Amino acid sequence: MAELIDNLSFTFTSIIDILLVATFVYYMLYLLKGTRSARIALGIIMLIVLYFIADRFQLQTMSWLLQNFLTYIVIAIIVIFQADIRKALATFGRNPFLDFFRIREKSTGYLVELQRAVNLLAQRNIGALIVIERELELKNLIETGLRLDAEIKRDLLLSIFNTRSPLHDGAVILANGRIASAGAILPLSSRLDINKGYGTRHRAALGLSEESDAVVIVISEEQGSVSIAFDGKLIKLDTPLELERRLKSLLNV
Repeated sequence: MAELIDNLSFTFTSIIDILLVATFVYYMLYLLKGTRSARIALGIIMLIVLYFIADRFQLQTMSWLLQNFLTYIVIAIIVIFQADIRKALATFGRNPFLDFFRIREKSTGYLVELQRAVNLLAQRNIGALIVIERELELKNLIETGLRLDAEIKRDLLLSIFNTRSPLHDGAVILANGRIASAGAILPLSSRLDINKGYGTRHRAALGLSEESDAVVIVISEEQGSVSIAFDGKLIKLDTPLELERRLKSLLNV
């Protein structure tokens, strides 16, 4: 009887172990889906499978080459997927089970001022790029622009994006309900499937959304349209007035 209980315990532990590993693998692949790292991850998986095939059929030369390559695979993964790893950890940090351990920003008053500014910028066909920081801090990007630490106001945003302003070509970064930086430089997406009609601002918005959990607002200078980028996706809004509702949903407020 004791042996049967031990066997059942071992089986139960094995099932839990397999489920946890499967969940982790699925979670990581889901985060990589649609990103430029997805093909690299698929290539690494294929090399691992090829190694086991070579080892099974005793292909000594191929097995030796792949074994030496896989020795450094952990370092390669850290280097290649560093942005995706940061994003994955930030996304995991937003898990509802961990909400108890972090303090959430409840103030949403700035969204009204932001909506008003975006409406006017869109009406005047003034291009703009506005980043809203979420869980993953953007300190490095904030340093690329002019530090402000200012209250979010419509008139201030309009002044920053005025075409005569030296800061209008960069991005405004909002953090903790305030304007943290203006004129910041964002990383450009290198994806090849981006709409040819999108310019540098849209590529910058996509690029940052691929590397962080930030929400990026883009106002087109040519069309006066408003789009938002998040999680490597770019969505064009039907009307600028839709922005506040979308942001409340994305920011969980």
